[in-house]
Amino acid sequence: MPLVQFQPLPAPERRERKSGIRLASTAKLLMEHPGQWARIQRHEKSTQAAAAAYKINHGLLAAFRPAGAFEAASRTVRGEFFVYARYTDREENPLGVSE
Repeated sequence: MPLVQFQPLPAPERRERKSGIRLASTAKLLMEHPGQWARIQRHEKSTQAAAAAYKINHGLLAAFRPAGAFEAASRTVRGEFFVYARYTDREENPLGVSE
């Protein structure tokens, strides 16, 4: 059999990501309690927790859009690394323009 075979490019396989489902349910719970902080994740490293908080704050995760609707922070508690988040019900205003 030849090493090179010409054939149509197959469609990408799409799997439903469990993390997306979990994040959507977490976001929904936060929306039911606006303004209240909740511990939503635990990570192995502080940098992972900080990165997760950054993604939430900037709307990089679909469940936490639009950017600014959720606020997140990473905290170290007794040597463990957590992400805390809350629903703010306001969109990010990067220019600081008041309406």
